[in-house]
Amino acid sequence: MRPLPAGEDGGAGEGGVSKTNMLWTVIALIVLMFTVALAAWFIFLWAVKTRQFDDIERPKHRMLDDDS
Repeated sequence: MRPLPAGEDGGAGEGGVSKTNMLWTVIALIVLMFTVALAAWFIFLWAVKTRQFDDIERPKHRMLDDDS
């Protein structure tokens, strides 16, 4: 079996992965990355809205503050 010259196999080289397959894989990974980042952003906004980040340490230290 003779090796195909560059360009006759749709961009696949010796590794067997064509450039178009690699491009679609990168595009899919970028879309997946943005989806995960957007989900993380919405979870963060939900946590802030439901007051998950309230300071629970401050009330017990308030008695040590100077009242004057």
